[in-house]
Amino acid sequence: MSTVNPDYPIIRDGILHAPYFIFLRGASLPTDAEVLGLLGLRRLFGLRNYTRQAMPDDLPSGAYVYLGEQGGWFLVADDWSYRLWHRKDRPQLLARLAARWELFALRRADVDDGYEFVHFVGGLRVRERRVASPHYTDRIVSVDFGTPFRCENDALYDKDPDDIVWTVADEVGVPRTHVRSTLRRYGRG
Repeated sequence: MSTVNPDYPIIRDGILHAPYFIFLRGASLPTDAEVLGLLGLRRLFGLRNYTRQAMPDDLPSGAYVYLGEQGGWFLVADDWSYRLWHRKDRPQLLARLAARWELFALRRADVDDGYEFVHFVGGLRVRERRVASPHYTDRIVSVDFGTPFRCENDALYDKDPDDIVWTVADEVGVPRTHVRSTLRRYGRG
Protein backbone atom coordinates (compact mmCIF):
# COMPACT_ATOMS: atom_id res chain seq x y z
CA MET A 1 0.00 0.00 0.00
CA SER A 2 1.09 3.50 -0.75
CA THR A 3 1.53 5.96 2.03
CA VAL A 4 0.58 9.54 1.44
CA ASN A 5 1.76 12.77 2.95
CA PRO A 6 -1.27 14.20 4.76
CA ASP A 7 0.10 17.71 4.21
CA TYR A 8 0.09 17.31 0.42
CA PRO A 9 -2.69 19.43 -1.14
CA ILE A 10 -5.54 17.55 -2.78
CA ILE A 11 -5.16 19.70 -5.90
CA ARG A 12 -1.66 20.75 -6.87
CA ASP A 13 -0.82 22.77 -9.97
CA GLY A 14 -4.48 22.41 -10.94
CA ILE A 15 -4.42 18.59 -11.00
CA LEU A 16 -6.27 16.37 -8.53
CA HIS A 17 -3.61 14.39 -6.67
CA ALA A 18 -4.62 10.82 -7.48
CA PRO A 19 -2.74 7.94 -9.08
CA TYR A 20 -5.36 6.59 -11.50
CA PHE A 21 -8.12 8.33 -13.43
CA ILE A 22 -11.00 7.20 -15.60
CA PHE A 23 -12.71 9.85 -17.73
CA LEU A 24 -16.08 9.25 -19.41
CA ARG A 25 -17.71 11.37 -22.13
CA GLY A 26 -20.94 10.96 -24.04
CA ALA A 27 -24.26 12.52 -25.00
CA SER A 28 -25.16 12.48 -21.33
CA LEU A 29 -22.84 12.08 -18.39
CA PRO A 30 -23.50 9.38 -15.80
CA THR A 31 -24.78 10.06 -12.30
CA ASP A 32 -22.70 9.36 -9.22
CA ALA A 33 -24.98 6.46 -8.23
CA GLU A 34 -24.70 4.97 -11.72
CA VAL A 35 -20.90 5.05 -11.71
CA LEU A 36 -20.61 3.83 -8.11
CA GLY A 37 -22.90 0.93 -9.03
CA LEU A 38 -21.04 0.08 -12.24
CA LEU A 39 -17.73 0.16 -10.39
CA GLY A 40 -19.05 -2.13 -7.68
CA LEU A 41 -17.76 0.16 -4.96
CA ARG A 42 -20.14 -1.03 -2.29
CA ARG A 43 -18.33 -4.36 -2.27
CA LEU A 44 -14.92 -2.72 -2.71
CA PHE A 45 -15.42 -0.35 0.21
CA GLY A 46 -17.51 -2.75 2.31
CA LEU A 47 -20.40 -0.29 2.31
CA ARG A 48 -24.12 -0.89 2.63
CA ASN A 49 -24.74 2.59 1.32
CA TYR A 50 -22.51 4.97 -0.57
CA THR A 51 -21.13 7.53 1.82
CA ARG A 52 -20.46 10.99 0.45
CA GLN A 53 -17.76 12.72 2.44
CA ALA A 54 -16.52 16.28 2.66
CA MET A 55 -13.75 17.23 0.26
CA PRO A 56 -10.52 17.39 2.25
CA ASP A 57 -7.90 20.08 1.82
CA ASP A 58 -5.05 17.59 2.05
CA LEU A 59 -4.66 13.99 0.96
CA PRO A 60 -6.90 11.68 2.98
CA SER A 61 -6.19 8.10 3.97
CA GLY A 62 -8.56 5.17 3.67
CA ALA A 63 -10.69 3.82 0.84
CA TYR A 64 -12.28 6.47 -1.33
CA VAL A 65 -13.00 7.55 -4.88
CA TYR A 66 -13.49 11.01 -6.35
CA LEU A 67 -16.22 11.70 -8.87
CA GLY A 68 -16.98 14.90 -10.72
CA GLU A 69 -17.70 16.67 -13.96
CA GLN A 70 -14.62 18.18 -15.56
CA GLY A 71 -14.86 20.02 -18.89
CA GLY A 72 -17.48 17.78 -20.51
CA TRP A 73 -16.01 14.59 -19.03
CA PHE A 74 -17.03 12.64 -15.93
CA LEU A 75 -13.97 12.00 -13.76
CA VAL A 76 -13.38 8.96 -11.57
CA ALA A 77 -10.18 9.12 -9.50
CA ASP A 78 -8.66 6.34 -7.42
CA ASP A 79 -7.24 6.47 -3.90
CA TRP A 80 -3.53 6.05 -3.18
CA SER A 81 -3.95 2.36 -2.39
CA TYR A 82 -4.85 1.93 -6.07
CA ARG A 83 -8.04 0.03 -5.26
CA LEU A 84 -9.54 0.56 -8.73
CA TRP A 85 -6.30 0.08 -10.62
CA HIS A 86 -5.44 -3.19 -8.80
CA ARG A 87 -8.79 -4.81 -9.57
CA LYS A 88 -8.38 -8.11 -11.39
CA ASP A 89 -11.45 -7.30 -13.46
CA ARG A 90 -10.24 -3.84 -14.47
CA PRO A 91 -10.06 -4.62 -18.24
CA GLN A 92 -13.64 -5.92 -18.14
CA LEU A 93 -14.72 -2.95 -16.03
CA LEU A 94 -13.24 -0.50 -18.54
CA ALA A 95 -14.89 -2.36 -21.42
CA ARG A 96 -18.29 -2.16 -19.65
CA LEU A 97 -17.91 1.57 -19.14
CA ALA A 98 -16.62 2.05 -22.70
CA ALA A 99 -19.71 0.32 -24.08
CA ARG A 100 -21.72 3.32 -22.82
CA TRP A 101 -19.27 6.25 -22.98
CA GLU A 102 -16.07 7.30 -24.66
CA LEU A 103 -13.40 6.41 -22.12
CA PHE A 104 -9.89 7.65 -21.44
CA ALA A 105 -8.01 6.22 -18.45
CA LEU A 106 -4.53 7.05 -17.22
CA ARG A 107 -2.16 6.01 -14.47
CA ARG A 108 0.38 8.53 -13.33
CA ALA A 109 3.85 7.72 -12.12
CA ASP A 110 4.17 7.04 -8.41
CA VAL A 111 7.64 6.29 -7.06
CA ASP A 112 8.81 4.89 -10.40
CA ASP A 113 8.70 5.95 -14.06
CA GLY A 114 5.82 3.63 -15.00
CA TYR A 115 2.66 5.00 -16.58
CA GLU A 116 -0.24 3.96 -18.78
CA PHE A 117 -3.16 5.25 -20.76
CA VAL A 118 -5.99 3.69 -22.74
CA HIS A 119 -8.63 5.24 -25.00
CA PHE A 120 -11.92 3.65 -26.07
CA VAL A 121 -14.25 5.12 -28.69
CA GLY A 122 -17.57 3.52 -29.63
CA GLY A 123 -16.85 0.64 -27.26
CA LEU A 124 -13.59 -0.21 -29.05
CA ARG A 125 -10.10 0.15 -27.65
CA VAL A 126 -8.32 2.42 -30.13
CA ARG A 127 -5.11 3.25 -28.26
CA GLU A 128 -3.28 1.82 -25.28
CA ARG A 129 0.24 2.22 -23.98
CA ARG A 130 1.60 0.68 -20.78
CA VAL A 131 5.11 1.29 -19.55
CA ALA A 132 6.57 -0.56 -16.58
CA SER A 133 9.48 0.61 -14.47
CA PRO A 134 10.62 -2.35 -12.36
CA HIS A 135 13.90 -0.68 -11.38
CA TYR A 136 12.25 2.71 -10.71
CA THR A 137 14.13 4.68 -13.36
CA ASP A 138 13.88 2.40 -16.39
CA ARG A 139 10.97 2.28 -18.83
CA ILE A 140 9.86 -0.94 -20.48
CA VAL A 141 6.93 -0.79 -22.90
CA SER A 142 4.65 -3.75 -22.19
CA VAL A 143 1.67 -2.71 -24.37
CA ASP A 144 1.68 -0.40 -27.37
CA PHE A 145 -1.63 -0.88 -29.19
CA GLY A 146 -3.25 1.26 -31.87
CA THR A 147 -2.21 4.32 -33.80
CA PRO A 148 -0.23 6.78 -31.67
CA PHE A 149 -1.71 10.22 -31.11
CA ARG A 150 -0.12 13.15 -32.97
CA CYS A 151 1.60 14.26 -29.77
CA GLU A 152 3.29 10.90 -29.24
CA ASN A 153 6.93 10.94 -30.32
CA ASP A 154 10.38 10.17 -28.95
CA ALA A 155 10.68 13.65 -27.45
CA LEU A 156 7.45 13.17 -25.51
CA TYR A 157 8.50 9.68 -24.35
CA ASP A 158 11.69 11.19 -22.89
CA LYS A 159 9.68 13.49 -20.62
CA ASP A 160 8.46 12.96 -17.08
CA PRO A 161 5.72 10.28 -17.00
CA ASP A 162 3.14 12.79 -15.70
CA ASP A 163 3.89 15.05 -18.66
CA ILE A 164 3.41 12.11 -21.00
CA VAL A 165 -0.01 11.01 -19.75
CA TRP A 166 -1.39 14.54 -19.38
CA THR A 167 -0.10 15.58 -22.84
CA VAL A 168 -1.94 12.63 -24.37
CA ALA A 169 -5.01 13.44 -22.27
CA ASP A 170 -4.87 17.02 -23.58
CA GLU A 171 -4.94 15.74 -27.16
CA VAL A 172 -8.03 13.63 -26.42
CA GLY A 173 -9.68 16.68 -24.85
CA VAL A 174 -9.50 15.53 -21.23
CA PRO A 175 -9.01 18.54 -18.97
CA ARG A 176 -5.74 18.73 -17.09
CA THR A 177 -7.06 21.33 -14.67
CA HIS A 178 -9.53 19.97 -12.14
CA VAL A 179 -12.12 22.15 -10.45
CA ARG A 180 -12.46 21.36 -6.77
CA SER A 181 -16.05 22.63 -6.51
CA THR A 182 -17.23 19.96 -8.97
CA LEU A 183 -15.54 17.05 -7.17
CA ARG A 184 -17.22 14.71 -4.73
CA ARG A 185 -15.57 12.11 -2.46
CA TYR A 186 -17.15 8.76 -1.63
CA GLY A 187 -15.86 5.94 0.54
CA ARG A 188 -14.76 5.20 4.01
CA GLY A 189 -11.75 6.27 5.94
